[in-house]
This record gives sequence, structure tokens and C-alpha cells, in this order.
Amino acid sequence: MKKSFLVLKAIFIGTLILMCSINVSAQNIIYGRITGVVQAGINVELYKTSCGIDELIDSFVTNLEGYYSFGCLDNGTYRVVPKLKGYGFDSDLNSIHIPQLVIQSYDFTSYEVYRFIVVGDSRGETDDPDGVNDLIFTEIVNAVLNENPEFVLVPGDLVGGYPAAGTLDVQLDHWIEVAQPLFDEGIGVYPVRGNHELIGTKAGWDLAFSGPYALPNNGPTGEENVTYSVARDNILIIALDQYTPWHQVNQNWLDSQFSQNEAQHIFVFGHEPAFKKYHTDCLDNYPVSRDAFWNSIKLAGGKTYFSAHDHFYDHARIDDGDGNPDNDLHQFIVATATDGMVRGDYDYDGANSFYTPFEVYHEANYGYLLVEIIGSEVTLEWKHRAIPGVYKSGGDIFIYSVN
Repeated sequence: MKKSFLVLKAIFIGTLILMCSINVSAQNIIYGRITGVVQAGINVELYKTSCGIDELIDSFVTNLEGYYSFGCLDNGTYRVVPKLKGYGFDSDLNSIHIPQLVIQSYDFTSYEVYRFIVVGDSRGETDDPDGVNDLIFTEIVNAVLNENPEFVLVPGDLVGGYPAAGTLDVQLDHWIEVAQPLFDEGIGVYPVRGNHELIGTKAGWDLAFSGPYALPNNGPTGEENVTYSVARDNILIIALDQYTPWHQVNQNWLDSQFSQNEAQHIFVFGHEPAFKKYHTDCLDNYPVSRDAFWNSIKLAGGKTYFSAHDHFYDHARIDDGDGNPDNDLHQFIVATATDGMVRGDYDYDGANSFYTPFEVYHEANYGYLLVEIIGSEVTLEWKHRAIPGVYKSGGDIFIYSVN
């Protein structure tokens, strides 16, 4: 699997995108990205030019301001062309002219690109002997393969765990069978336990995640294989078990990981939200410990926390009260492969301490969170189920940069 791409980064300060092209050598893959689309409702077309013939590669409407990704393309010359009502299309792309559409500045820069996925709660109904929501989880696995990620974070409740505790390893084996295409492609799969895995035993978890499926064995004593860290180039991943004891993390171990870290990007995940949205059993059962946990992520340079547990997608900015929203951490609940979606929206009415959660986006739908890292910039994009088997941008995109 290709793990780095040549990024086509075009920053347009003008009103709209007019056109761009780039030639690359045969050994490279193009990852095309446009920023600066400031007007919605414009139809944009991507063409590949070869021997004077233009092949339509992609077409989209700028329904979201500020961002669009083409995905992975092979080598060649590409042009981006806006199609506005009232203006024809000139087959000679180099000479197309639309009044008042002027490129003021742009740049082409080569970066390494890393992409990963967050999706949790793939469990089935509690009376399902297989324990997995096979239909949706299979769809998401297939959609994830098309995203070409480095790895997948799974924040708990992989399986239902019922009807008997002794079935946990059997259900987890079935979960691995459904996820097998990810393993076959060399994509890292990093899960943590949810409350439904507590119906079984840690021994059952360890048995399932052993051999070729074993997780990093670098966690604190007693939490091996359930709490761990992963270093990927300039990225540090922290996977936290929250049931030794319940609703808390091993803060001493986490602090030691942060103190040794030299990676630029930090991502922390566990099963339970830090700030209550739906379930009352979450990290705010112990608000003092939760506050220490939350502050440690901020001090370490993290900007996000991923969880599941509540059966929907929810993105919240957690205001720390210092008057600067840019340094607030963001909580993402991505429990979006479950066979029991919770409809409706809910208040953040838990033990919030001095924090104030503000909802950024909420949707009760199947899907996953795509995280893309380009240099110092991170983009998180919610992808939801548009129709069965098809997952598209769901309307929530969060972009930030780190030093």
C-alpha cells in the first residue's frame, strides 16, 4: 500500500478556483486538494489531459465552503475548471476565460500525507450470537479501504458481548473476520475495550488479539493489550482502557507517555466521552480525574479526543473559559457502526466543571471520521452513509494546525 503521496496544494485567494495543472513523474501518485473555495453551489470538474484529449475524472458541487479532496490519482496533467451558469465550456482549457475569476496566488508543495479512520461501536444487538452489526460494519470496512488509510482507531464496543461472557473471544474472532480486509492491506487496526467487552474477560480479549492481531504490549501493569501507545513517524497514538478502574484512565502512565513524546501530532482515544452527551456513565463520573486527563492532553499539544459509547456522531468544542476558542480541545463521539442508533439530540448536562461544551455538529447516522495529516495541518472530516454502501462527506470538517 502506498503510504505517502505528492500533494497538489492549491491555495486560491481569489473568489473562485479557475484552473490548475501539475506534471509529475511516473513513480508518483497525486493527491489533489483545493482550499479557498469561498462560494457554495459552483459545479467544478476535474479533467486529466493526455495528448490533447481531456478525460473527465471527477465532478462535484461546492456544497461546503473551504475544502474539497479529489482522492488518489495516477500520474499525469490535471486541470480544475469551474462551470458557471451562463458561461460555456471552452475545449481549449488553457484559453478559457470567465470575467472576474482571477487566480491571485497559488503554490504547489510536496508533503507526506497520513490518513487514518476513527469508528466505534460496531456491535450488534444484544441477542445477536455473532455480536457484530455485520451489514454496516462490512460497508464501513469497504469504504475505509477506498480511503487508503494508514490505520483505524476503534474506540470500543466492537461486539455485543451477550448472551454469555464466555462468547467474547468467539464474537471478537468474528469481528476480526469482518475486519480482515483491513489487515490484509497492511492497515493498522487499533481497538480499545468498551463496556460491552467487559461482559467477557480480559483473557478473552487477549486471546482474540494475539498472534498476528496482537496489540502493542507497552501499557501499564495489568492493562497490557488494552492500554497502549503507537508511534507512527511524527504521530503518537494513545489508546486508553477506561475500566481499570471504571470511568477513569491511568493518568500516571499517560503523563509518562506525554513526557517522552517527540511527535508533532498527538491523538488520544478511549470508549467513553469525557463530557456527557447521552449516557450518564462516562469519564465525568469522576470530574476531578477527568479534568486532569483533559488538561494533560492540552499541555501535551493535543487538540482532539475520540470516543464512542453514545450511538451517534457528535463533535463538540470544549470551552476552557480562557476566552480563546482556538486553544480549546474538541471531543468527537464516533459510535457510528452500531445496530442501535440513538435518534435526537441531547444537552451536555453532565459534570462539566469549569468547562462549557459547545456542539459543533451532531448526526445520528452510520459513518466514520477521516483524519488527514499534511505537514503541520490536520483535517477531520465526517463521512456518513448517503445510501446503502456509499459514504460521503457528511457536513462536518474541522481543520487545525500545530507548531
